[in-house]
Amino acid sequence: MDPRRLIAVLGPTNSGKTHMAMEHLARAESGVYLAPLRLLALENYNRLRAAGVAVSMITGEQRKLHPQATHIASTVEMLNTGRIVDVAVIDEIQLLDDPDRGAAWTAAVCGVPARTVYLLGAPEAKDAVEALVHRVGGTLEVRQLERMSPLSMEKKPLGSLRNLQAGDMLIAFSRRDVLNWRDQVVELGFSVSAIYGNLSPEVRQSQAERFLTGETQIVVGTDAIGMGLNTPARRVIFTTSTKWDGDAEGVISAALARQIAGRAGRYGEHAAGLVAGLDDDTHRMIATLLRQRPEPLPTTGFYVAPSLDYLQQISRATGITRLHALLELFTKHINVHDEFFLPANLNDQLDHARFLDQLQLTLEDRYTLSLCPVSTKIPMLEAALHGWAESRARGLVVPLRQLENPSGKNPLQFLEDSCKLYSAYAWLGFRMSDTFPDQAIAQDLMAS
Repeated sequence: MDPRRLIAVLGPTNSGKTHMAMEHLARAESGVYLAPLRLLALENYNRLRAAGVAVSMITGEQRKLHPQATHIASTVEMLNTGRIVDVAVIDEIQLLDDPDRGAAWTAAVCGVPARTVYLLGAPEAKDAVEALVHRVGGTLEVRQLERMSPLSMEKKPLGSLRNLQAGDMLIAFSRRDVLNWRDQVVELGFSVSAIYGNLSPEVRQSQAERFLTGETQIVVGTDAIGMGLNTPARRVIFTTSTKWDGDAEGVISAALARQIAGRAGRYGEHAAGLVAGLDDDTHRMIATLLRQRPEPLPTTGFYVAPSLDYLQQISRATGITRLHALLELFTKHINVHDEFFLPANLNDQLDHARFLDQLQLTLEDRYTLSLCPVSTKIPMLEAALHGWAESRARGLVVPLRQLENPSGKNPLQFLEDSCKLYSAYAWLGFRMSDTFPDQAIAQDLMAS
């Protein structure tokens, strides 16, 4: 194959970068679209279908297969490096800098077998993209786009929820706050769409569509609206400028403020996008963040994660068979002398590996189970994964049953956790269908 032609199309939200790349992808004889979220894969799968393209959708938990598919819309982790295509589109390229998932973007830029590769994302990714392409080879063209409709701060903060108008979007940074603000807005007589990260992609999509079609007047959401949801608002109002990052409460980054604020205004629908804070302090801080130039992504330290093949090679060379030890070997020895590549954050995988190494399972099975998208922080999900792994080790088939909410458990939390459990079962079902045969039931339960 000739050297790949890479085209970085970089610009803020609402600059038309996705439109340009997807037009080329739809015209190509074959292609692949790689997304950070199942939600975005679904949105662009639908876009390609509407353009008359024979397209399949493949994510960790879901398959919509077309028998004559020339194109695939998928999450970035599901890239098939064995299938050569004309055009590839890799979305949200700035996620190269994410310690948890950035390795999937590194792998896609290094390995997607396409003649033309579009890299779409924020302007601050420019230097990083140039450095990575220089290292892995190929020609690079950088196209920088400006926002199509202007974005401006309101002269003063909103002050009171009584000043809300239909078409506004209210931003908070936790589920509890989103539900609290939603209740207050409903009391004022508005119909509301609520969107936050713990909701399944299908629910987020349907909430966004209700707002788009005018069925609801206000969106109350977290930063989950910043990526992959078509929710153009007349005005975006921040209820706060701080967010809990897992360790402490801190001011959000300029990049995140800009990505969320970018949901205000949509070319052809609103003359301009307006942004405000709810109170004086928040208004001032958001204005300051939007004036800041985002820090460029670093040009070294690209994250990489080990493939099964790589771990099997290490195992054969060293005689080590425990997955936990192999992963630790990888993290100790991967950073090359100039630290251009660094190990991704494998903490969750290492936690799973400790338990899995106690079971009579092949290295391949332990590796697959260790990647199952189950948080060790949710006891119900961790217990389910342990039970599934033990059943696999004993050669048992695991049917899926609908969960019943134990009395006293928060019903909303229970539904969110249940959806994650069905999603994890579907994920395993596509990889170990002999043990987990009920993917169709899992899909139905997720959708319900």
